[in-house]
Amino acid sequence: MTLEMEMKTQVLYDKVLFGLREQGHRSMSRNADSDSEQCAYRGDNNDKCAIGLLIPDAAYDPLIEGVSMYSITHEEDLKDVTSPKQRQKIQTLRNVLRESGIRDSQLPLLHCLQNAHDDFLKLSMTAFENKMIYLADVFSLQYTPPKDKE
Repeated sequence: MTLEMEMKTQVLYDKVLFGLREQGHRSMSRNADSDSEQCAYRGDNNDKCAIGLLIPDAAYDPLIEGVSMYSITHEEDLKDVTSPKQRQKIQTLRNVLRESGIRDSQLPLLHCLQNAHDDFLKLSMTAFENKMIYLADVFSLQYTPPKDKE
């Protein structure tokens, strides 16, 4: 992958911030096995989670559903408790992210962005915005407030 193809960290952050603001809710899908809802990279109604917003349709693979960013950022810690099938899914997610122009050095931010979607957007848009302000500070990025709050 060439440097031009890699996604800049600020662009990545902005894409998630603006995309989830516009969507206004989490990306969820129904788990057929348990008949419960779970966060999804590609959810019902063509919704996308924080990471799903960064994955072009051409790079998306349904095999990544159910694999968290934690699985990638803590892969070494989990190697003894992860099944071969789950390891394959983790590798597929890693490949999809690379194909999407995401560098390994950006994975900690992606883990935090997934948390903002999964746990903070669930609470409220205000909680999500506050988490994004915090992440901008931690990762030395520029936060852009919503137009109605400027």
